[in-house]
Amino acid sequence: MYSWAESSDIAEAKKEIAETVMGINVIRKEGVDITEKPEDIGIAIEGVVVLNDLGNVALAVHVPCCLD
Repeated sequence: MYSWAESSDIAEAKKEIAETVMGINVIRKEGVDITEKPEDIGIAIEGVVVLNDLGNVALAVHVPCCLD
């Protein structure tokens, strides 16, 4: 299942991550174009960010496959 959440409020973003069972979070500054590099890309499992500063979404998708 995929979900999309967009928030410019840090507290709201942290709340959304806390409610995530497993997900990839991409953090961008407000008003930044989608083609620009995000501030952070990370993985959250059961509401806890377990990895961050991954560099790109492709890596963030691949990493959980190696967690065994």
